[in-house]
Amino acid sequence: MRGIGIATSLAALWRDRGGNTLPIFAASLIPLLAIVGGGVDASRGYLTKTQLQNACDAGVLAGRRAMAKSGLFETSEKAKASRMFDANFDSAIVDAEEVTFDTRAGTDGDVYGTATATIPTVLMKLFGTNELSFSTGCMAELQITNTDVMFVLDTTGSMAGTRIQGLRDAVKDFHKTIASSVTDDDVRVRYGFVPYSMTVNARNLLVNGDMPKDYIANTARYNVRKAVFDSHEWAWTGSKWEQVYKLSGWRREPTEIDVSFLKDFTSVKIVSKVEGEGRNEDPAYIKGTPASPREYDMLRLATMSGTVGVKTLNYSWGGCIEERATVVDGDMDPVPSGATDLDINSAPNSDDTRWKPYFAPYVVGTRNSASAADNCPSPMQLYKKVDLTPNEIPEWLDNYVDGLVVRGNTYHDIGMIWGGRLASPSGIFADLVNDEPDRSVSRHIIFMTDGEMLPVLSGYSAYGIEQYDHRVAPSGSDTDDLIAYHNARFVAACNAIKDEGYTVWVIGFGSSLTTQMKNCATGHRAYYSNDSDELRATFRYIASQVADLRLGE
Repeated sequence: MRGIGIATSLAALWRDRGGNTLPIFAASLIPLLAIVGGGVDASRGYLTKTQLQNACDAGVLAGRRAMAKSGLFETSEKAKASRMFDANFDSAIVDAEEVTFDTRAGTDGDVYGTATATIPTVLMKLFGTNELSFSTGCMAELQITNTDVMFVLDTTGSMAGTRIQGLRDAVKDFHKTIASSVTDDDVRVRYGFVPYSMTVNARNLLVNGDMPKDYIANTARYNVRKAVFDSHEWAWTGSKWEQVYKLSGWRREPTEIDVSFLKDFTSVKIVSKVEGEGRNEDPAYIKGTPASPREYDMLRLATMSGTVGVKTLNYSWGGCIEERATVVDGDMDPVPSGATDLDINSAPNSDDTRWKPYFAPYVVGTRNSASAADNCPSPMQLYKKVDLTPNEIPEWLDNYVDGLVVRGNTYHDIGMIWGGRLASPSGIFADLVNDEPDRSVSRHIIFMTDGEMLPVLSGYSAYGIEQYDHRVAPSGSDTDDLIAYHNARFVAACNAIKDEGYTVWVIGFGSSLTTQMKNCATGHRAYYSNDSDELRATFRYIASQVADLRLGE
């Protein structure tokens, strides 16, 4: 019986599983630690790699932006990339060590980066793995979409010399940056230009048939300077004594004339000099009894016979315009209905809404020459497609910017008004602007000036001669008043073109940015460039933004 009891007890013990817990736990602890430790360290590794990739991307983007400004990728640009990497990689979070970030420029204007880091393991070191290493690559490039850029450029007298050359170089740099960003052969980029000073030049638009000639008035009223011949004397004229009428002075008088001949760019005889205003000059005179009245504008006087001391030349219209009807308003917000000059979309349909020739020798009536007061800038250029071969400047673009002339005072409003007219997808050139309606286009205006608004009361501009015509400011206004009125027009023109979907970039070249310039820009896209080198860098930077800086694959 005793033997049976022992056997039963042993069998019961064998069937009892409770005593196996400790050895089973001990046997499974090692693989359990490996699973948990691997998960913890894998999680830390994923966080490290993600943070490393994001920091690498941020670094090359910052480096490419810096490269867009300077045109180089050297110590300064690499330092900016590194600072951005450091700002986006917090090594303390994952206890990272041996963190590196190296960048280099590619052959196509791209910036490449490589980032590495190691982290100590938490639990996997129990199994002989003391650290995990990570490496990631990144690249930033410019990739442009279909883009239209209208350049509105100050070409006033103060831009002479190194400044105009700096502007020419800056536009070419802009194009090189754009061309280097093209990755799709189907991309189309077009540039247009509005050089401005005291007016703008529509000659090419008219000659090429892009702007109908009936947009220019056939008859126009000008407040002109007339020579007064009313000093009746007898004088020896070389062979005999004759009755003459000598120049006694000048007066201004509104006069309406036929200007239809100017629209064909045919020449007309006009007075270039009337003696008697300078020192040691005998007054000009007319022999015989001149027909009444004895006041003659520069066109009529040029065709009269019997004049002595009056010189003439053949003049043809240069293509610059006087602006159409407007109203005096110091606010221009909203723009009054009568201010057709600020309507950038509507085509002319009456004499009030037509433009008239800027006819400097006729209006000013100078004794020096017919061109002395002719502040007509270079012709405007409608949108034209540019070849996008890297590092090459299209011939037409090279010739155009090299041919920009500088003269006259600063009227920002007339430049922006016509920048809007040429660029508006809803305006008089809409057929050209929208020639491919299925093509999505990014639209930009780049406005550059080297000075603040500087109209002149006595100067002949697109609004006539203000001290006589009072088209912009009321009678009795001084120069400061006139500046304020023109600034209001400038801001209104900026708003009109932004309403058409354009991004406006403003550059002050060697001159501080005024409140109006800052308000003109879209967002905070107003920049100051102290000299030509900075101007070129600014144009390259804007090109990089226009081209759409992005991460490559």
